[in-house]
Order: sequence, then structure tokens, then C-alpha cells
Amino acid sequence: QEQQQQQQQQGEQEQERKDEGQGSAGKAKRKTPAKKAPPVPLTAAAAREKRERKPAEVYKPPEKEAHEFIIHQGKGMKLADIPNAHHRLQKLKPDEDLVKHLHQAMYNRPGTATKRKRDVLQFSGYAFEGDEGKEKERAHERLNKWSVNLLNEALDVFDLPRGTGDEAKKESKVQRLFDFLMKPKKLSEKDVAAQESKKKEAAKRKRERESAKKAKKPAAKKTPKGKAAGKKKEEEE
Repeated sequence: QEQQQQQQQQGEQEQERKDEGQGSAGKAKRKTPAKKAPPVPLTAAAAREKRERKPAEVYKPPEKEAHEFIIHQGKGMKLADIPNAHHRLQKLKPDEDLVKHLHQAMYNRPGTATKRKRDVLQFSGYAFEGDEGKEKERAHERLNKWSVNLLNEALDVFDLPRGTGDEAKKESKVQRLFDFLMKPKKLSEKDVAAQESKKKEAAKRKRERESAKKAKKPAAKKTPKGKAAGKKKEEEE
């Protein structure tokens, strides 16, 4: 019986050691962190998708009039039929301040870049609709907002005097321009376009004569340094 008890105790001890070994191995397994898989490199397509996309450019159509308007015949001549006014206006660009302000003063609208100058040239005087008295006041008030420099530019275009003394004051300039726009007409017999053409031809001929003189003039001969020194010594002796 004692031998059986000893064998049984030895078996129990061996079983305990085995259980302890299995427990420590399990703990070790639990403590060991799992290895992370290496990151998968992005493909070219995925990389392109991650890039920031540029905003698409929105097409903007050219500006248009909110409402098409008809240019009514006024009491005077069309500016296109007044030689000096036509010549000077043609030299201006549609986006220049004078053209914009003239269109606003004539039609009470800014106009578009493609039609603005054409509309100004077709103007033949105010053709008021409705209450003429109120329309005149509004047209006069629009001109009154202009600067003196802009008024002077318009007066020059239409062969109107800038004035001296009281006539040079802003209100007088505004009134002269307003009266002209009520009934545009030819105010000068001078042909500005012909005069400018003559000046250009004269300047061209002058440049040609000067270039011809330079071509005919012989080049100055260079004297050798040795000969020049010898001449100086002979003069001194």
C-alpha cells in the first residue's frame, strides 16, 4: 500500500509539473504580439485617385445685353456721318472710359464690348420716350456726374470748345455737351483725318531724307597711332 501511495503521489507531482509547463507556454504564446502584415504599396491608379483634383474651369459666355434695345432716330446727324467725330471715335477702344460713359449717357445702359462703339456711332440725338421733361433731367444729371477731364475729352471729340472764364466751368461744359447730344451736327470744316495723314506723310519723308544723308556720308578714316604721333612732333618742331 505504501508503494502504491508513493507511486500515486509521484504521478500527481508529474501531472502538476506538466500542467504548469503547459500554462507557462500558453502565457508566453499570449504575450507574444502578432506580427503585422507589411503595407501593400499603392498602385498607380490608386495614387492618382488620392491626388487632389483641380477644379474644372467653367466656361463663361461673352456678356450680353439683358434686353435688346432699338436705337431710335434722333433729331440730328448720326455721329458716324460727322467726319471728325467718326474719325476720333474710331481710334478709341470699346473698353475706354469715354466710350463707356458716352454709351451710358446716350442710352442709359453700359452696353457690351462688341456693340458699344457701334451703338455710339449710330447715335443721332436723344429720342425720349414717355415724360420728355423728366427724361431730359435724367440725361443732364448723368452728364453732370462726369469728371472735368472726361468732359474735355468729349468736347474735343465733337469739336466743341472747352471754354474760357465762366464758359470753362463744369456746369457750362455739361450744358454744351448736353445741347450737342440733343441734336448732333457737324461743327468744323477742318478734315482732321486728312490733316493727320499729311503729318504722317511729312514725317515719313523727313525720316527717309535723314536716312539717305547718313548713307551718303563717307566714313571717317582712322589715322594710325604712329603717324599721328609723328605729325604732332613735326608741328612742335
